[in-house]
Formats: sequence, C-alpha cells, structure tokens
Amino acid sequence: DAFYSYPFDAAGVGSPVISKAGSVHKDAGSKNKSESIGYMKSSPNGRKIAEAICYIPENNVEVFDFDNASGQVSNPLLLPSVGNAYGICFSPDNNKLYVSYQSGGAGVVQYDLGSREVAKSAVRVSKTDSSRYGAMQIGPDGKLYIAKLGQFLDAVTNPNGAGKACGFKRNFVNLKGMYSTFGLPDFFT
Repeated sequence: DAFYSYPFDAAGVGSPVISKAGSVHKDAGSKNKSESIGYMKSSPNGRKIAEAICYIPENNVEVFDFDNASGQVSNPLLLPSVGNAYGICFSPDNNKLYVSYQSGGAGVVQYDLGSREVAKSAVRVSKTDSSRYGAMQIGPDGKLYIAKLGQFLDAVTNPNGAGKACGFKRNFVNLKGMYSTFGLPDFFT
C-alpha cells in the first residue's frame, strides 16, 4: 500500500514522497507473487492514478487522487471487479476509466469518474464473446486499443463517449498473421 513518487528536475532526482493508500498487495497463496500482475496508469492530466490487481478474482480496481505538486497519493476509490481485472486506461478527457478483464466474463468495462456513484456507473462496453483482454492504450489517433489473445486488437473509437457511445469495435486491427497476448507499449500522454 505504499506509493513512491520521485520528484525530478534539471538538478536530478530527489528523495521519494511515500504515500500509504489503498489495499496491501500481497501473495494470496501462489507463493510466486503473481497476484501483483496488472496495469497501473495515470490520467492524461496527471491528477488520478488507477490500478488493477489481476490474479485475485473479484479484487477491487483502485483509483486514487494524485497531487503533482506534493507527490502525494490519496483518497482510494474501490471499484468492484467481476473477474480478473488486468488493463486500465483513462479517456483522453480524464472523465472515463476503462478496465479490461483476462477472465470472468466482464470483457471491457467503462466507469464515469464524474458520477456521484462511480462504482454504480459501470457499463460493459465490449460485445459478448470469450475474449481474454489485456493491456489498453490510447493511440496517437485518440482511439483506445485493447490487446487480447489472438490475431486482432479491439478498439474503443470514441473513448470520451459515455457507455455504448464510446464505439467499441471488435477485431478493429488485423495483426496480419502476428499474434497478440496481453501487452501493449506504454506511452505517456
């Protein structure tokens, strides 16, 4: 439950600011610490951080406030998980949070971060299928790309859109014989 934020400037890297917030990430019985797998991302404006802890079924997804000036992480918001949450991505306008699931049938879920009850704002935006989803990343074209097992990437073509207006598209990118698993490159936006 400890976040380390390191300030850096032209003089170099400073001492970490340590914030204790959210759940303790610990081994749940596998003895190999695999429960720590999952993505952590910051919002494009740098004011929020979200994380998924994958191999603890029904473990909460966590969203935190982040203060760029002080480096403090605070105010954990727990979002119920329906399976093994893995990928996390904020919309370009910072108002939506997307969560992808490797298993559990939830697929890709969108949360409205401006809602009074964020947890109750969950909308499953992916179509019903047996896909096992991985990482999500906003591309330079503003679309949200989603890794899944197979020879295609899915996409959310309008990630700022609410619910089904986000434009989820199955098999949006054909990898032309290449094979996707759960990862995508990370870019800072």
